[in-house]
Amino acid sequence: MYLIAYHKGKWQTLGDTYKKILEYGKENKIQLGAHCYEDILFDSLTMSEEEEYLTRIVFEIQNSKSGK
Repeated sequence: MYLIAYHKGKWQTLGDTYKKILEYGKENKIQLGAHCYEDILFDSLTMSEEEEYLTRIVFEIQNSKSGK
């Protein structure tokens, strides 16, 4: 399973979105795995303003039943 979030805006503010994801996981007792990845959906090739950039962030969710 995966936890997916979207970041809209400059890449310099990606850290804020990561903090929100980690807070969400903690508040909802979701154990995030060691791996995550980013998909750049909209960047300078498709958007003229950095505020319109869109990044998908995907976190692995650990299977709590297996203890991994």
